[in-house]
Amino acid sequence: YFEFFAEEKVESHIIFICPTEHIYKDITKQVKRLLDAELTEDNIHFSITTIERMRTGDIGEEIRI
Repeated sequence: YFEFFAEEKVESHIIFICPTEHIYKDITKQVKRLLDAELTEDNIHFSITTIERMRTGDIGEEIRI
């Protein structure tokens, strides 16, 4: 996602829906690391949640640095 959208000028919103809390934590950490490395412009936004959280209406908070 980072490589693909890095060259795009259109604003994009990506939501990762993780099957477990463990994967949620890993994905959150990796996305933050990549955002800290400034591999994308401000045109790409990531949100992360779990399947269980989706069931309660939580579509994920946007990950920001």
